[in-house]
Formats: sequence, structure tokens, C-alpha cells
Amino acid sequence: MFKNISNSYDISNYLPILVSSLLIYIIGLIYIYIKKNNKNDIEKKKLNNLYTNFNLSIVLTDVLFLIISVNRARFILPYIFKEYSLLKFILVGAISQLIYDLVLSDLYYLIPRNSSLLFNFFSKKNNNNHHLPKEPIIITNIISTILTILIASFIASFSTHFNINMLISITSFIPYLIYLIK
Repeated sequence: MFKNISNSYDISNYLPILVSSLLIYIIGLIYIYIKKNNKNDIEKKKLNNLYTNFNLSIVLTDVLFLIISVNRARFILPYIFKEYSLLKFILVGAISQLIYDLVLSDLYYLIPRNSSLLFNFFSKKNNNNHHLPKEPIIITNIISTILTILIASFIASFSTHFNINMLISITSFIPYLIYLIK
């Protein structure tokens, strides 16, 4: 049922990882749309500004972060564990994502303010105390990584044809969901 996608030399796993990353992003967009009506006006304005300023760039950034997160776990896993198990892979993915978030949040402070709109946005998401990102962001990133690994492991067992059709179908929804959220 679940395929081993941990071999970083097996390039056939990139397509299911991409598809699952996009799927997780779409689920996130739908969740944001549902929750948007329950947020105050300040939160709605921040969300509108995010998608108005960055459009598909924020999608590309977030999806690539998920792909990088899974690939980082694929690279690290054989150095820690000799035998594969999905649970070990998920654990390595979650821990590596946590470390990545903590290191990356410190790097945002090295980049001069107002040098990049995207970096400004991400640095504002972080706490000013001890350069640590806010806990909901860390938890969201870890959950997204775990779900990406689970879904990618599941859909990797399907044919390439299925994965390509999923990629096309999922990608076609993203622009509509972005404009729905704006």
C-alpha cells in the first residue's frame, strides 16, 4: 500500500512527492478559505496582502519548501537508520523540518530589512524573541511534511500516468483557490 520513497537516488519518486506537496498546499488553501470567515479584519487583510503581493510565487515557495523537506529526510535517513520503515522516515522528516525552521528563522535576521518582500513577510511571521519562529508555524510545517511523506508514499504505488493526471488536476485548481482567498 505504501511505497518506500526514501531512496534519494530513485528519481521516480519525485513526481509523487511533487503531487503530494501540491495536494497538501491545496488542502491548506481550502482550510484558509474556510477559516478566513472566522478571522478578524486585520487577519483577513494580512491574508489578502500575502496573495495579492505574491500570487503564484508564494505557492511555488511553499511547495518547494515541502519538496526540499522530504528530500532532506530522504538524504538523512540512511545515515541514521539501516533499515527503512515509514515511521522512521516520518520521524526523520519531522525532526529535520524542526531543525530547518529554527536555523532558517535565524538566517532571516541576517538578511537586511526591505531587501526582499518575500523575506520581509517570512521574517514578520517569526517572533522577535530569541529569533524563534512562532509555534503554529513550526507545527504547521511539521504536519505538512508528515502528510506530504504519507501521501507521497501512498500515491507512489500508483502508475506514472495516474500521478501525471493528478499533477495536472491539482495544479489547475491552485489559481482559482488563490483568487477565491483574495
